[in-house]
Formats: sequence, C-alpha cells, structure tokens
Amino acid sequence: GYGVNVSYATAREINHLTLDNEQKFIPYKPANDPDTSLRHLFNGQVLSEIFNASLSYTYRPAIKTRHQFKISYNRNRIDAAVAKINPNYFNNGKLSIVYPELSYSVDYNNVDYVAYPLKGFMGDAQLVRKGIGKDINLWQLTAKGTRGWEIGKKLYYGLQGYGLVKLPFDQPYFNQRAFGYGDLFLRGLEKYVIDGVAAGMIRNTLRKEIFRFDIPFLFSRSHDRIPFKVYVKTYGDMGYAYNKTFLQNSLTNRMMYTAGAGIDFLTLYDVVFRFEYSCNQLGQKGLFLHFKNDF
Repeated sequence: GYGVNVSYATAREINHLTLDNEQKFIPYKPANDPDTSLRHLFNGQVLSEIFNASLSYTYRPAIKTRHQFKISYNRNRIDAAVAKINPNYFNNGKLSIVYPELSYSVDYNNVDYVAYPLKGFMGDAQLVRKGIGKDINLWQLTAKGTRGWEIGKKLYYGLQGYGLVKLPFDQPYFNQRAFGYGDLFLRGLEKYVIDGVAAGMIRNTLRKEIFRFDIPFLFSRSHDRIPFKVYVKTYGDMGYAYNKTFLQNSLTNRMMYTAGAGIDFLTLYDVVFRFEYSCNQLGQKGLFLHFKNDF
C-alpha cells in the first residue's frame, strides 16, 4: 500500500538544550515582556516551525515480515533566541534548515502475543539518510529486537536489545536524541534524558504468571468475558550512550545499570499495566507506572 502525509506544526516552547541529564526549555515571551535579552524571530508568536511532506510505500510479502520505503521533504525553523542560547541547535547559529529524507525499514514478528511477547522473536531495523548538503548530513541506523523463552511452567525469560548509530559523529543538537525518547530508556532511569550519536541497551526480564481470571461482561455477545492475567517479574538493564559534542551530562559516555521488580496486568484489547519498583546506579529508587509493554 501507499501512504501520503503532510504536517505543519508550531510551538510556543522548545527544548533547546539538555543539561544535567534533563531537557531545558525556552518558554514563549510576549512582545511586551520587559526582559529584552531574548529577541524573537517570529515576533514573539512561536519559537519553532516544522513542515513535513512524505510519501511511503509498504510491502508485506508474508504475514510475519513488512518492508517500508519512505521519502520526505522537511523544513524546520527556530526562533533567534534558540540559536543565541545554543548556536549548535542547527549548527553554526542557523535559524532554518531544509532537507530531504530517505528511509527503509523492515520488521519481523513471530511471537505468541505482540502486545506482551513471552515466546518467539520480533524485531525491526531502519536505515535513514537525511540531507544532501551542508544543512543536514546524517546516516542513521537503528535496530531493536525481543526474544522470549519458556524456561519452566508459566516461567518466562525475555531478552531485549536496542542499538543506534548516527554518522558522522559531528551532529547538531537537533540530531542528538538517544535515551529518554520513545522506547529507548532503562527501567529506573525513565526521568533522565541522555543524548548521543551512538547508543546501545540490553534488557533482561524474568516473568512468572501467578494467576488469571475472567470478569463477566454483559453488554457484548462477542466479548462476554474480560480476561485478566497477572505476572510478577524481576529485571536488570544496562546501556551506554556516546556523545562527542555535548558533554555537560553526567550519564553520557559511561555505562548505566538498573534493576528492579514489578507486577504486570494484561487485559482485553492489548492493554498492559506495568507497576515497577526500580533502582539505578545513582542510588535512586522509585515506583514507575507504564501503560504499554517495554518496546
């Protein structure tokens, strides 16, 4: 099949820098604000403007494998205040960039249950080329996978891996996202952002189904019962992010470790609730709630 997408977005607040492993934001300042230290490119209305148009082609030769090719046109602009504070947001103090993007992705799925795989393998990989000139010059390769085994009666072991590399390593802040975005995070370091041009992560999880039950549902003939499954688990994660340019974050260029235990609830329509108590190498501990599976 084919897909066509056109999007336009503006923002009155922008993440212009990562400092102390946290995102920093420039807020909108009205034109009549007495603080004139930040001059605005867009007359104080917005801080960023993004336009994207893309065409994609998806090919599925078999039920377990899917390929996608995509070409897009991108135009990004930022306020002058952003470039003043972080000249390397687009590199060399630029306020706008225009670039094409080509990508190819493939995913394979052979597991017992996509929303919560316990047995089998699933994974995907993507190769992206951004830009053909000086504005943006990026080759990006990402890959992730999940493998599960049943090692005992209702006892399961899961191994997950994630890898990311961006070439060349000299990239603007705009292209530095790694840990803390999307599915790429260590359990126990969810609230931290670690930027980088290369990153890797391994997750280990041991799960045990402790009980299952159904709740009668009288308002549907096709779904007259709502199933529930409950798992207890223990886990350990490790990861690393390499950053050549932005070195003001303590978690870059070092190994990261986390561990913990939790309870997972599965129910109708691929709903997963995860309650996890994690600790990290910084000595911090906390309870985290998630509403989807790891990847």
